[in-house]
Amino acid sequence: MCLCIVLQLYSSIYFGWFFVFCLIIALLLCFLHPSYRTLLIQYLHERRRILLQAGFCSLLLLSPMIYHYFLAEREIGHRSFQEVFFYLPVWSSWLYLGQESWLYKWQNALFRTILAHQENCLGFGFATTCMVLWVTWRSRKRFLTRIMLAVALTLIFLTTRLEGGSNLWLWVYTFFPGANGLRAVSRIGMMFLFPGMIALAAFFQKIPHWTQFSLALLLILEQGQNLTCYNKANHRMIIDHVVATIPDTCRSFYLIAPHSSDTEDHLQQTAMIASLQKGIPTINGYSGQVPRNWHFYAHREASDNAWSKHYLLPKDSLCRVRMNLPPIRTAYFY
Repeated sequence: MCLCIVLQLYSSIYFGWFFVFCLIIALLLCFLHPSYRTLLIQYLHERRRILLQAGFCSLLLLSPMIYHYFLAEREIGHRSFQEVFFYLPVWSSWLYLGQESWLYKWQNALFRTILAHQENCLGFGFATTCMVLWVTWRSRKRFLTRIMLAVALTLIFLTTRLEGGSNLWLWVYTFFPGANGLRAVSRIGMMFLFPGMIALAAFFQKIPHWTQFSLALLLILEQGQNLTCYNKANHRMIIDHVVATIPDTCRSFYLIAPHSSDTEDHLQQTAMIASLQKGIPTINGYSGQVPRNWHFYAHREASDNAWSKHYLLPKDSLCRVRMNLPPIRTAYFY
């Protein structure tokens, strides 16, 4: 299990951190219950050696990532709580399915207090939620059901913005390791999928076979969304054009497209992919946090002198690639 947590942290720091956070909450809740506390202490005592060894090996495997995260924090700092607060869910977020939902687009007019819509689509749909709650009530006496329900309710109360602008997540942000590096805390809603799937599987085992297909179809329709997509061939053609324009003598480059009609996001991402394909670094980039003296996102012809001076780049080591890029074609996928 420790190896799975390590791999999850490497593949996605958000979901790895959320998973560890949920495990810690579950352990704390078990300690609060007398009978569970006795069993848990006995389990930890009997397996203390292998648990210590697994913990030490996990820290050893994570040490390269932790080291680089400390370097990144020293360079650009951590997330401010004001930025984190903007992305926290409100109470209606737990029912909201997004602006592009097939069945619940009408929620947009109802839930006007939701700010970051793309990060606050935390609802399952009314039918799915009812099925999950029905199974939860039927199996309420089981230990696993109780602990998962307690963890879920704890997460909701910790992350949801309260009236008057207060929030309990400030305590987690201040005292829990790594919490000040997370911006979109609402993504913790992904953790609800695991108990939700278990509950749905139990629900379909209990209902008659002749109703399973129609209810499964309803569940699929509830999750239906309109998604944007792009023309892969068009995008690859643009990347190849950028790569061919970069001189072979360049040790690094800065892509400038002053008259391009494309968005800043696509411009920066095009340069990043071209950098990977060319095999040389670029000072273009796209991220929620940027280093000092990096002013290249919204300013397509920003001076790179301050950047080169701050990072002691050798003179003439940075090529300025000026070109006009066609826009990436996007469309809706239904």
